[in-house]
Amino acid sequence: MMNELRDFHIQDLITKFFGIASEMVLVLQLTPAGVLVPYLEITQSKRKQTYFLKRKPQKVTEDNYKDLLIPGDMAPNPIEELAVLEEDAYVPILSNPKNHVGWPEVVRKDVKKQVYDLRSLIWQVKGKITGQTLLPMPMGIEEILDQQFNSKLESPKLLQVKNNIEEIVIKWATQINEILNVEFSKFSTNEKEIPVSELVYWNMRLKNMESLYYQLKDPKVRQMDLFLEKMESPYSVYFKNLVKNVTASLLETRDINLYLKPLEMYFNEIENVEFRDIIWKLKLLFHCVCLMWSNSKYYSMERIIALLREISNLLISQAVKHINPSTLFEGDIEDNKAKIAEVIPTLNSYQELFRSYKEKVETYFKSQEPILWTFHEKLVFERIHMFEKRLKEIEVC
Repeated sequence: MMNELRDFHIQDLITKFFGIASEMVLVLQLTPAGVLVPYLEITQSKRKQTYFLKRKPQKVTEDNYKDLLIPGDMAPNPIEELAVLEEDAYVPILSNPKNHVGWPEVVRKDVKKQVYDLRSLIWQVKGKITGQTLLPMPMGIEEILDQQFNSKLESPKLLQVKNNIEEIVIKWATQINEILNVEFSKFSTNEKEIPVSELVYWNMRLKNMESLYYQLKDPKVRQMDLFLEKMESPYSVYFKNLVKNVTASLLETRDINLYLKPLEMYFNEIENVEFRDIIWKLKLLFHCVCLMWSNSKYYSMERIIALLREISNLLISQAVKHINPSTLFEGDIEDNKAKIAEVIPTLNSYQELFRSYKEKVETYFKSQEPILWTFHEKLVFERIHMFEKRLKEIEVC
């Protein structure tokens, strides 16, 4: 019966596409079970899809289907497919001077500019989807790679290429500086953030910085740098500073990831341990946090405050799981109060644990001047104190 209903539904949709003029698109997907599924609209899918588009709103017949229908395939990642199509087809074809014969100069320049603007936009969108910053190459880069610039540096063509490179350097700088200036504390606006979010952030940032670094070290980009030098462009120094800033940020991000990574194991253990045993895991975690603080060259005071606040949030989340608020006012009241009675001493022990490590953090510095935790503990415990106060109010109810 189910198969019959499914077959009827498939047949009904396909019949609508062929028989109703206003139905303009038919999309076909093949499920892992080998079932053909039709749609009358563009849908997202992790599998390849086949589509049929009508050139105009008409019924499909045996006489007009060849002229009316446009068939095609859609990849699971359309932006990736569009980027390949644009890079391997549109740019080579529409920027080739041999294809511009008979075109007015204004049209030739405008078409070429529009093609490169499209490429730049596609790369930016692709980068946002993949979580990486992709740098589009400037218009005319092929001419740089194919020529030597020992003479005729002032020719109109070279000046145009120079302008194109300077324009793309400005775009790159905007993209790159936006990434360089983002801190996790600014990136995250959630006051209840737990440490795993910061680990994810720094791991993603490392991949992005490495991607940017290798893009800027590409031979084509090196040729751009040399070209700006030869053309005595004011953007030459600016471009070199951009590369230096990316390199410095990559070193910083690698350092932070190196020392944050060992903490991940303790975060996971705290999430999975019985609440009555959590204080011992927190003690080990604080020890590793102090080691990270004393060894990392780039982990700032602002960052350590944010991390310690996230650890407090992690403790609160585990306490909430232990208490189970959904059943707090159900069942045996004394049992529920007993759970709260277990949590409050743990919150106090956690605060004392922080204070003890704050006092002895200088002992973790072996070969350099110690940097003390001079910040007020309220920055770390604000939510802990609010949570503790709320628990005490419930306890006396």
